Amino acid sequence: RARAAPPWARSWLKARHSSASAAVAPPRRAGGGGPPGRLASAARPFPSANATEGAAAEGLGAWMRRRRRIPLLGRLSPSEICGHAAFVLSGSAFLEPEILQLRVLSVFAGSATLLFTYFHPIGSPLWLPFRWNIVFVLINSAYITKILAERRRAEQLPQQALDVWRDVFQPHGMCKVEFDGLLHAGTWTTLRKGAVLQEEGKPSNSLFLIVSGGATVSRGGEFTHSLGEQQFVGEMGLSSGIHLASPVLGVAHVETSEQTTVLVWSRRVLSELMDSSDALASGIRGAITADVVRKTRRLELEASSSTNTESVQRHGEQMEELWNARYASIIGALTS
Repeated sequence: RARAAPPWARSWLKARHSSASAAVAPPRRAGGGGPPGRLASAARPFPSANATEGAAAEGLGAWMRRRRRIPLLGRLSPSEICGHAAFVLSGSAFLEPEILQLRVLSVFAGSATLLFTYFHPIGSPLWLPFRWNIVFVLINSAYITKILAERRRAEQLPQQALDVWRDVFQPHGMCKVEFDGLLHAGTWTTLRKGAVLQEEGKPSNSLFLIVSGGATVSRGGEFTHSLGEQQFVGEMGLSSGIHLASPVLGVAHVETSEQTTVLVWSRRVLSELMDSSDALASGIRGAITADVVRKTRRLELEASSSTNTESVQRHGEQMEELWNARYASIIGALTS
């Protein structure tokens, strides 16, 4: 059986209970009246950070969906304006031939679509198109970065390379960025006098562009003509709408007549590069065709200026043999 607490213990517990009650009792209104729970100088409790952000988002959403009268357009909400802008920008991108401008317009169209789908007039975001448009915007942004990086690199080409581009390839529609890719696919090489670029009747697997210096061309041990700066060697099968990746037989013996700097491309690498870009292939074929025409006119001019009838006749025979050998080399490479 439990024993009752002594009088002194009961007094101590009662005093302790009164102190604890006073500590937790809610404050009363100033002046002593009114229900407890509010201070005279206290304001309402501050809302939490999440509640503040939620209210701001709801306010922005309501503003984006509220329709307003716009001159010539009628009543539209900012969300609907973003939707119309997205379609207008997408249509403009289809009409833009320049790839960088197309990508930029696509990014703006995607951004406007993001705003429209998030603040959709139905009152809630359309998450499926919203997420897919994020993917499209990121893809186009990555390509814009790549294009700008390529253009920046092309602007840093050395002066000798820029001279080759302006004189040989730019007149045939090749842009600086495309030439930069062509340049990185080849090799700059400086050769001593007497270096062989092509052997008659032997497989030729490279295309040469003489940058400085010169070369002599002979067939059957007999000199036919010389080559100078900005002229090609080994271009058979690259100027007639085709680009042969396999080696072709050399139609003449070509060797440098002095110290010569050349750009060298493997036919296989050059063929793959031309397959990857129609614009690049067109520029290369145009440059090679122009060189073939220039060589022919120069040889005809040299022949017509000669007063020796036998020399003119022999020169004509050499040119005919050379062209027949070129065609034979191309057909042989196609049928092999």
